[in-house]
Amino acid sequence: VSRPSPASSDVFVSSHFSLLENEVSEFLSDRKLEFQDKDDKVVLKYCPSCPPHKDSFTNLFKLYVWKKTGSSYCHRCGSKGSWFDFKTSFGTQPEIQSSFGRSLKKNAKGPSPRPSQKVCDQARKDLLANKHGALDLLTESRGLSKETLDKYRVGVMTQKFANNDRKYVDHLSVVFPWVHIEETGPVVDRIKIRSLSDKSHQRILPSGGSWGLFGFHTVPASATSIVLTEGEYDAMAVHQATGRPAVSLPIGCNSLPPAVLPCLEKFEKIYLWMDDDIAGQEGAEKFAQKLGYNRCYIVHSNNSSHDSSRTMKIKDANDALSAGIDLENLIRAATLFPHKKIA
Repeated sequence: VSRPSPASSDVFVSSHFSLLENEVSEFLSDRKLEFQDKDDKVVLKYCPSCPPHKDSFTNLFKLYVWKKTGSSYCHRCGSKGSWFDFKTSFGTQPEIQSSFGRSLKKNAKGPSPRPSQKVCDQARKDLLANKHGALDLLTESRGLSKETLDKYRVGVMTQKFANNDRKYVDHLSVVFPWVHIEETGPVVDRIKIRSLSDKSHQRILPSGGSWGLFGFHTVPASATSIVLTEGEYDAMAVHQATGRPAVSLPIGCNSLPPAVLPCLEKFEKIYLWMDDDIAGQEGAEKFAQKLGYNRCYIVHSNNSSHDSSRTMKIKDANDALSAGIDLENLIRAATLFPHKKIA
């Protein structure tokens, strides 16, 4: 039987994506679903998309799921899809969890709203003019140069956030734009606003806008490798210290939205530089599977092989920059993700 064609849904699946050995059978066994285990696929007794057939033997075991990719095809009703479509059909529909305490739903089809370009430009000018001392704060506390902040088009503005008494107060906030380049110049698709005094106060605007990668507009078209970091400061730290293309996830280690996967499809090597904590490393494993284990290299901020005398715990790339650690050496020491056998 030939392998089914790619999913007809609008969920993008990287061509580098692959499942771990036994991942399909474990998923089915956990849900107590009957199936037959074949060489390169499993065959389910029932297809959730099939119309009723009163358990006629000739209508059973028609749903094929390929072990390597998770692609599925039913030889009775013709339904097909990706691994993610398949899991959704059995009631497993993972949402994008944000760091803002709510689920982020997929955007409705149609033009996505964008922030005011004038407001974004003014925020950038205000930072470069050191309004409210914001530029000094970022260069001193984060070790980032004015040139780096300007290249990534970072800005500053005052934004209201609710305090513990649920009263809204002004916070001087940094503006991280998601930018793409058009013939007429840079266009801001969306912005993340984060308080400079309390990082728990942050939001993404406008609501319902498109997903993007902070810093992607800085990546040369000829680049074959890229560093993907957990936070915006980390991406800028990597680029400033190494000159390598570096971008950050839109909502930290919580999720890699499917909408940004096409941006990363062309790269031969992806260096995942997540925070050196449990959440960051768990996120790296999930992202490596989505992006392809065979091209994802894990960077460790606390690689002791370069400085055995160092006792300070380094959490991320920006910490490493501030500590005077050679970020290029850490990237060169990165290794392919240590995963179980691929199907």
